[in-house]
Amino acid sequence: MRARERDQWAQWLLHRRHGGDPEQLRQTLAYLRPIRDRGLDRCRFVLTGAADLAVIPVGSDDAVTTRSVLIHVVNTPRAFAELVRVLRPHGRLSLFPLTNRLSARCTSWDAGPIEDLRDRVRAVIEVVQPLAADPMLDFDDRDLLTFAEGAGFGEIHRAYQADIELAEPRRWETASHSSGNPRVPTWAEVIEQVLSPEEAARHEAHLRPVVERGKG
Repeated sequence: MRARERDQWAQWLLHRRHGGDPEQLRQTLAYLRPIRDRGLDRCRFVLTGAADLAVIPVGSDDAVTTRSVLIHVVNTPRAFAELVRVLRPHGRLSLFPLTNRLSARCTSWDAGPIEDLRDRVRAVIEVVQPLAADPMLDFDDRDLLTFAEGAGFGEIHRAYQADIELAEPRRWETASHSSGNPRVPTWAEVIEQVLSPEEAARHEAHLRPVVERGKG
């Protein structure tokens, strides 16, 4: 597939998620494989959106499971209504969502003397992906309970896991050319956009050793 034909998700998965670094890609895939392998062995595919499951008959499924799907849905309550519709009576729904609203606030590096530059870089990303409006960030685990109850699910259980860990050391070139998700530019792209060459040099002089030593 030619580069111009790839959408933002394909570009992110193939390149921007790991900054073009083969070692970072290897580590990412090693982390994801055990998660992938928890899934079902046999399935069939239909092309549709989570908020419009009209191709699936009413009451046709015993169980529905999603993994990191709801972060891409604009109308989350509508998606829950559709999930209820396709389930048989006493059917089950199992969700594995990322609650990015919380993780977006936790991720940080020690900015120290370049806090002013860090804030300008963050401001660009917050415009591209506003915390209160982007579907990847505009909900948390409590909202999911509300959506499920509002859609008609009668018995709801939540298992919440939050891990706060020290960052792994990363090559500066890899970190600066990586994107946290398909909707946001890379660090290097934002720096080029908003910082002068002198500011970019000061920004890198402070953050490069922080990133490469894993001090986030």
